[in-house]
Amino acid sequence: MAKAKIVLKNKMKTGEYRVYLRISHLNQPAKYLKLTLKAKPNEWRNENQRFKRNKLHFKELNEALKEIETLSESIITKLEINNCYSYEAFVKYFHQNGNDETQTVNDVFIENRSSSFLVDQICRQTQQ
Repeated sequence: MAKAKIVLKNKMKTGEYRVYLRISHLNQPAKYLKLTLKAKPNEWRNENQRFKRNKLHFKELNEALKEIETLSESIITKLEINNCYSYEAFVKYFHQNGNDETQTVNDVFIENRSSSFLVDQICRQTQQ
């Protein structure tokens, strides 16, 4: 079963780390999707992978992280139920077009994903 988790990774010159969505599946190496968020170590709680109170707009950012996790879990479940989970299928569904490599916070709130139709479409494409 695949799992999704929000993590900090890749320290930048500014001292901030990028926020990623880590996707792990069975014994395969984890894959990472870069999100548009960044955090300094003193702004991040490793225990629950959330922003601390000292980060500007921490409530909204944490809500966005929760939405991303919920979306990711939903995608994984739907793909596994349809017996077509793959990292590529996950990324296609996550972005809905297969072209972008970055999911923005606004994408999670604004876009309405028509789940069953999209899963069927992606499953067919990845099985070809």
